[in-house]
Amino acid sequence: MKKLNELENAINQYVRPTSSPVALKMCKSEDKIPEGIKFPLKDLGLHWPVCMVLTAVARKKWIMGIGFDDQQCPLGNLALGLAEPPESFLNGELQWSILPPGEANAQYSKSIKLLEYGKYDYLIAAPIDKVEFDPDMILIFGTPAQVTKLVQGRLFLTGGSLNSSASLGATCSIQVAHTILNDECQVVLPGSGPRCFGQIQDHEMCFTIPPSKFEVISEGLKASTGLVAYDYPPDTVMNFEFEFPPSYKNFQEVLAGGGDINFNPEKEMLKYVEWKKKYDPYFE
Repeated sequence: MKKLNELENAINQYVRPTSSPVALKMCKSEDKIPEGIKFPLKDLGLHWPVCMVLTAVARKKWIMGIGFDDQQCPLGNLALGLAEPPESFLNGELQWSILPPGEANAQYSKSIKLLEYGKYDYLIAAPIDKVEFDPDMILIFGTPAQVTKLVQGRLFLTGGSLNSSASLGATCSIQVAHTILNDECQVVLPGSGPRCFGQIQDHEMCFTIPPSKFEVISEGLKASTGLVAYDYPPDTVMNFEFEFPPSYKNFQEVLAGGGDINFNPEKEMLKYVEWKKKYDPYFE
């Protein structure tokens, strides 16, 4: 838990997301579930997809779990390995999506990465500061600038690049399955589920971290801070002087005791046009 605590501190200090980072763990049986965790169907009387559970944990700081019966989203159950994928889904023959029948639907099905069926029965999620289990990953909602800072933290000490996927939907597959199976951080564009049901806003993205990368990100966030290019909030470069329009320049000279107080609109407009063309090559 030491590395997790160090990661939490680094995220709070150097990234400062407005919602809580979410710790997630896949569980096989009920006896592995910590006490007090709420489930959508049992405790709320509602069916929720994974994307709604993640939002509730991040924004409301609830500690939640989700199993097969809790959600009405077949993609969520498949992505988490809670349901056995039919062969017709795996080979793309099952026309389940609203995409055009045939190849588009088949390629969509084949692109969705799934956790192994039968290995897990539940996903549990908690705010990072309330976690009482060893998480399989951390998920963070943030702005593009905050996610960029997390990418910089991941790569600052190692170099290289991150390879992430973008899809029509099945965002939980990219968030959870890709992170666990690839053992690598993911930059995630929230799809239709998180937008429609999880109420993720236009300015939000996701970043995920597996345990093997907790330490490198903690150290990378710290090491990259203080450098102009990698600070968050981004440092604003201001070592330049802006040239005001000619009329402003003349007015300033008047205030200083000089300048021309006989303002000629036509003459000043010609000066303005010449000044404008210096900064806008398309100005006519």
